[in-house]
Amino acid sequence: MKNKKMRFGIIGCGVVSNVHIKAIREVEEAELAGVSGATAEEAERFAKKYDTRAYASTDALLGDPDVDAVCICTPSGLHHPLSVKAAEAGKHIVIEKPIALTTESADAVIRACKENGVYGTVISQLRFSNAVQETKRALEAGKLGKICMVNLSLKYFRKPEYYSESSWRGTWAMDGGGALMNQGIHGVDILLYLLGMPKTVFGTARTLARPIETEDNAVATFIYENGALGTLCASTTAVPGFQRLLEIHGDKGSIIIRENKIEAWNIPGEEKKEFADEKENILGASDPAAVDTFGHVKQIRDLILSVREERAPFISMEEGKNAVQMITAVYRSSETGRPIVLA
Repeated sequence: MKNKKMRFGIIGCGVVSNVHIKAIREVEEAELAGVSGATAEEAERFAKKYDTRAYASTDALLGDPDVDAVCICTPSGLHHPLSVKAAEAGKHIVIEKPIALTTESADAVIRACKENGVYGTVISQLRFSNAVQETKRALEAGKLGKICMVNLSLKYFRKPEYYSESSWRGTWAMDGGGALMNQGIHGVDILLYLLGMPKTVFGTARTLARPIETEDNAVATFIYENGALGTLCASTTAVPGFQRLLEIHGDKGSIIIRENKIEAWNIPGEEKKEFADEKENILGASDPAAVDTFGHVKQIRDLILSVREERAPFISMEEGKNAVQMITAVYRSSETGRPIVLA
């Protein structure tokens, strides 16, 4: 594996599978082995689009010794069982978010990877952005002083057809949630990556405008160990859809990130910084298909290098679990009307 390319199989033929295939073909150390779908016919149609092999079934893909790794791009409710199956087949794993729908099933995925000696990562591509990395360095250096207030806004828009044209979106069994678990999880991941897990969460989730089981709007407040206060606001009914906004305020400075660009860098003695990425996705707030490959390329390459170097991936399965823990805590709080203790 030191020199040969890692051969990836794609499990699933939905929208996000296109992103994974394009990313794999941009990674020098990777190669596309083929795809599997819900049916052999679906895989055949999708494979023709990319001139690659169509496997008759996911079992056939996992049974191919020439496949080194898989990207799991199925509906979210299948991430857990397919990841366990892939690990037991000895395949390294890239899981499109979320890792699973519950912390218990996330633990099962993590355990399967460890027991079978395979490497795995959960797609959290926003962590690779220049804005997030520079903010991380500033926080670790204590440039903002004591963190006092954090605000995360995830006000997206999804047309009714987004749900009506799919049998799994907006269902608890296969989507695991709505505005938070499906659309907002990347923002939650960045929040946790930069500031860690809050001590307590108090949330409310409601279905207000879409005929779905899961929430289309949610709000939450949270408190950190040091007493810092935070708010979270998520929606899929905010017309026309707004860019992700993360505001971090300390007693010595503030940083505001809008999408993948630093909008405000207020640190005494330092000039304003932007750290915008060359490929900045500004369309995902209203179009779920408008995702570039920038972060996926970096994350897939990191998994390959982690296998070659026998080290943990930059984004571990455990960190993928953290976002699920935070989001499901909001759901439990909404159901019980009580705050949930996380740490």
